[in-house]
Amino acid sequence: MKCLVCNKTGISLDTTTCPDCGSDLEAVVLVSRLDESLNRIRKNLTIISIIVALVIIASLVRIYTLYNDRSKSQMQIEDYKKEKNSLNLKIDSLTKLIKTDNVKETKQQETELSKTENSQTHIVKPGDSLWKLAQQYFGDGNKYMKIASDNNLVKPYVLIQGQELKITK
Repeated sequence: MKCLVCNKTGISLDTTTCPDCGSDLEAVVLVSRLDESLNRIRKNLTIISIIVALVIIASLVRIYTLYNDRSKSQMQIEDYKKEKNSLNLKIDSLTKLIKTDNVKETKQQETELSKTENSQTHIVKPGDSLWKLAQQYFGDGNKYMKIASDNNLVKPYVLIQGQELKITK
């Protein structure tokens, strides 16, 4: 500290009078102590401000990262949903293909079996009637009742498209 009267420097803050001129330095001591306290407070506030700023920046970076990760995750979810739908369509397609192949194989087996048993299977098409079928398979339309009895038809005049009829010769 410095004496304001005689300009003596290097005076300790513990003294209240100047060692050279004997001036009262109590007010100067108080001002010097306040100045030191203010400097410490400024330093502390600066440090706290820097820490707060770093925390805010780190938080913003984390929020931005989380937002980007969430956006990426949502895009991946959408991609996975599209892929799932595509795979489901393929599964449906393959299932239909397998069913079609099974139906074809079953019909082929039935046809082969019916040929070995001296009989055939006829699948009713639009416009078919027992009279026409008897004409086709037996050469005589009057034998339509044989087809009706072989297939246990209660109403021989009603045929349904896709219905299987066994024709025994």
